[in-house]
Amino acid sequence: METEIVIDDARKKIKNILIDCKDDQIIPFSTTEAQTIQDYGGLVAPKYQIVLNKIKRLIPEAHVMSILKGSK
Repeated sequence: METEIVIDDARKKIKNILIDCKDDQIIPFSTTEAQTIQDYGGLVAPKYQIVLNKIKRLIPEAHVMSILKGSK
């Protein structure tokens, strides 16, 4: 219950700063949860994977390809 209060407060503060921000752009996650998953052999916590997938969608594929070609 306390966690939800903190998350709701954070959402309100984010939306006050980023007026066009949508609820699905705000992904609450726990660094403790992520560390525990990694400690037990997991690669990426599920909510971190959501963040990574959203970041990947923001980067145009052509830009990623030029980065890969430039790094060879």
